[in-house]
Amino acid sequence: MLGELIAETREHLEPVPIEVRLDGAFCQNAVLDVLEGSGVEYAMKMPIWLWPWLNIRDQVKRRKAWVPVDAIRSAFSRQIWIPKWKRTVRVVVYRKKISGKPGLPAESLPAP
Repeated sequence: MLGELIAETREHLEPVPIEVRLDGAFCQNAVLDVLEGSGVEYAMKMPIWLWPWLNIRDQVKRRKAWVPVDAIRSAFSRQIWIPKWKRTVRVVVYRKKISGKPGLPAESLPAP
């Protein structure tokens, strides 16, 4: 169905690039296949249940250099191999500074 929506959108809006933002419910291998196969640019929130599976929390703890995004947020990105899906995705982890204390990760987004 997602592939059909993309094809129909392209048919009516050519040659407009398609960019989408998706919540964690769409973080599935089949969805990534469709998005990457169709050339759609995307950002997707990674559900917290994937963090242990991909060892994200440990990477956050060990991270020394964060790139400032604004006055209260910083981020880093890296390529992460997902063994079960046999694919590498770019993950961006954001953290937000709260009450002068070091920030906790706010969200992470796989991106192409």
